[in-house]
Amino acid sequence: MHLLPLDGEKRRKCQEASEAYQGGSYGKAAEIFSSVIDSCLPNMLNAALISNRAACYLRVENYKLSLRDAIRSYEMDNEYILGVCRALRSLICCGRIAEARQTIEKFRRNKYGYNFEREMTDISLYEKYGAFLEGNEHSTALMHLNELLERVPCATFEVLKVQLLAIEEGNEVALAHVNNTLCIYTDFPELLYWRAQLCFIESANMAELQAVLPFCSVTGSTDSTGRLRQVLQRVQYCVDLCREMESLVSKSEWMRLIELCSKSVKILFIGDRLRAGILAKRARGFYEIKHYYECMDDIGAAIRNITSGNVRAELMLLKALSEEKLLRWSDAIRSAELAMREHRTIETVEAWKRLCDRKKEYEWRKQQKQRFHSGYQDGEEGEEGSDSKDGSAPERNGFPRTHASASGENERRKRHTRGPDHHVVTQLYAQLSLPTGASAERVKKSYRALAMRWHPDKWCSASDQQRKEAEEKFKILKAAYEELMCIVGG
Repeated sequence: MHLLPLDGEKRRKCQEASEAYQGGSYGKAAEIFSSVIDSCLPNMLNAALISNRAACYLRVENYKLSLRDAIRSYEMDNEYILGVCRALRSLICCGRIAEARQTIEKFRRNKYGYNFEREMTDISLYEKYGAFLEGNEHSTALMHLNELLERVPCATFEVLKVQLLAIEEGNEVALAHVNNTLCIYTDFPELLYWRAQLCFIESANMAELQAVLPFCSVTGSTDSTGRLRQVLQRVQYCVDLCREMESLVSKSEWMRLIELCSKSVKILFIGDRLRAGILAKRARGFYEIKHYYECMDDIGAAIRNITSGNVRAELMLLKALSEEKLLRWSDAIRSAELAMREHRTIETVEAWKRLCDRKKEYEWRKQQKQRFHSGYQDGEEGEEGSDSKDGSAPERNGFPRTHASASGENERRKRHTRGPDHHVVTQLYAQLSLPTGASAERVKKSYRALAMRWHPDKWCSASDQQRKEAEEKFKILKAAYEELMCIVGG
């Protein structure tokens, strides 16, 4: 087909678009090229004009439209290698490596002698990244991805890097990278989603949750914006949950608080830090209703994911008070000392002094009773609970009420001293794709990788059956991780 030349007005617009592109206004350049293309008759269009718009779409990270125009350009002129290169760049950025290889094979023989060496190197790096990621060798996968990013800077690879950083170095490092990357790719939907999601996962209280809300307001209808709206709904749900828990604490409705917290800790989308806060609230409830072993269990589970020194000190002090009620004086003093180490306050110092005094008094009373009632030592030790100055743990049948009424608590104590079953531990490691005996750090990294793969959010656009299977798999992973961390994480 004979191509007609562009008239003066269209050439002027093309020059304006080129200047906008050179000035970094890629979206504006794409709009100008589109206005020219839309106003042209079919016999006025040429491969270079279409390919120029493909280059603009590449720069604004719209790989779908870039690929469409690049393919259109080399279909108009099968010797137009620049169009082929832009199509390959779009395919690589989308991770469509098999199609990229097929395209190279199709155009390997060309009159310009271009051998696609650069593109083949990029493909090789991407394949290495994928292979090491599949093998759970995340640090090596990250190394290859960084090398690929130096050669092919694009937002989609930055998203992959965010996920790898979350696995390898933790959510805080990944979030810092997202914020830095958004300075370059300001409106890329996947990066906006990960910023909101990571902020949500790292939120530990209502104030931090409310700070996430501004990151969840977007327009559009892509998968990423749909997931971003889902984050918004979940953040709002958790804000309301925190309000309800605070209300129950202020009203001293401890049973309702425990019931609410017990339901909430099972919710899959709640992050570890917020779950730790919920467990801390439930621990307070258990303490108030004198379920001291359950209180200490919740404190032990919560404190692993709490970084605030003030909050850690409050929990350790609560643990010390629980141990005091159980007459475990040495443990109580040690917990009070840990509380002072986290955050020294008048309250913790006074509690520590009181516990030291009570331990001395307890030992003195014990010596006196041994001297005068040596034949009834065991019974008299049980009666000591009724002699506490604060009137705690009144006796029943010669033992503190806490002990007499809590055969379930005795079972918990036996379970803790017995140690984990080797067969169960082996199964837990297998569920996390790890060899038996792997360190706590490896357990964390493997869990992050598998959780990212099976998180229900990732399967929101899949079939009902696939979503259900992913949710079940995620539940199993989470349960295995939490149980294994109790064993290897201390």
